[in-house]
Amino acid sequence: TTTTTTTTDGNLKNRHKNCSLKSLLTLNTLRAGLMNLNMIRGDARCVVNVADRAYLVPVVLRILYTKLFEHQKRKVKSSMSSRRTAIITYISTLQPNEIRAFLQILHHSFSRWITDLEKR
Repeated sequence: TTTTTTTTDGNLKNRHKNCSLKSLLTLNTLRAGLMNLNMIRGDARCVVNVADRAYLVPVVLRILYTKLFEHQKRKVKSSMSSRRTAIITYISTLQPNEIRAFLQILHHSFSRWITDLEKR
């Protein structure tokens, strides 16, 4: 069973047996972690409560952003392209405003240059 609670100070505590944010941190368990972290609204297998979604999605998006560009130190079975495909596929299942938030994270480093060009 899934028990997800939010404390009064906004910290998210997720105690799901098969779903842990720790599985998203290592490249070897990333794809399995994405499969276990189902956040599709309306899906019976969704492991995230609606109230916790606002806290959890930004954390997951920032983790996935770093994994999108992370290089492995040694050769393993999963390649960078298959990891990127898994991440982009997972992000495509999110809500439009959550996808927009990911795109803002993705383009954040370019925003300074864009504003500098607009000022000229």
